[in-house]
Amino acid sequence: MRMLLLLILVLLLGACQNTGGKYKPAPDYTKVEKYNRPLMEGSNLIIVNRKLSKYEPGLDRYTLSDGSEDYVAYVDLRVKFLSKYVHPKNRDKAYQHLKPISIKYDKIDNLWSLTHKDYKDSALTTNISIRDKIAILGMSIKYMNSNWVFFNKITIVSGDTRYNRSFPEGKVSRNAYESGIQETVWFPIEDEEIDIVNALRKTPGIIRFRGKFTDDKKIKSYDVKTINSVLALNELIDVNFSK
Repeated sequence: MRMLLLLILVLLLGACQNTGGKYKPAPDYTKVEKYNRPLMEGSNLIIVNRKLSKYEPGLDRYTLSDGSEDYVAYVDLRVKFLSKYVHPKNRDKAYQHLKPISIKYDKIDNLWSLTHKDYKDSALTTNISIRDKIAILGMSIKYMNSNWVFFNKITIVSGDTRYNRSFPEGKVSRNAYESGIQETVWFPIEDEEIDIVNALRKTPGIIRFRGKFTDDKKIKSYDVKTINSVLALNELIDVNFSK
C-alpha cells in the first residue's frame, strides 16, 4: 500500500508544473480549431490549426503546413515583425531564419531586439536592434566562469581568419552571481568585423580573452548556425518598407 501511494505521488508530480507547490495539470491539447489560412501576406505557409491548451490559454500552439508547431504568441510576434520590416516575397525565407532567434518588442521604447534563442553559455552572439527605422547589427562577447580574467582585449580565430579588438576602461561590464562571474561587452558590427563574421557563418571558432589573466572559449556549432540566420535575416530587413 505504501509503495502504491508513493507511485501515485510520483505520477502526480510528473504531471505538475512548478506553481509554488500547488497542483496544476499539464497542458491538454485535445481541442483543435481548424484554420487553413495564410500565415501572412506573401507567404506560402498555411496555419493548419490551433491546438488549444485546456488549462493555459497562453500555451496554445499553431500547426503550420510545413509540419512545424510553435506557441501562438511566438508566431504572432514573428509575423508582426516580418509584416513590418520584410518585403512579402522574402517573408517565408525570413521566417525560417527566425526559428533559432529570440525576438522581443518593447512597446514603450518602440524597440525590436533579436538575438540567439539559446545563448546562456555562448561566448559570442550576434543581434539586431531596430528603432525609429534604424537597424543596428551587433555582436556580444561573454566570458563566464568561476574566476575573473578582467579581459580588455579579445582575439577571435575562425578558420584562417583572425580578429583582434581592445576595449577602453569601463566598456566591459562585470557581474558576480551565485553560479559564477560574467564579463560582457557589446559593439556594433562594422567594416572591421565583416571578415570574421563571414568566417563564423561557416566555421566554429575560438575566442581568447586577454586581461589580467588569459583564457579561451569555443564558439559552439549551434551559435554558428544562428549567426548565419541573424546575418541572413539582416540582409532581408528593409526598414524603409516599414508599415
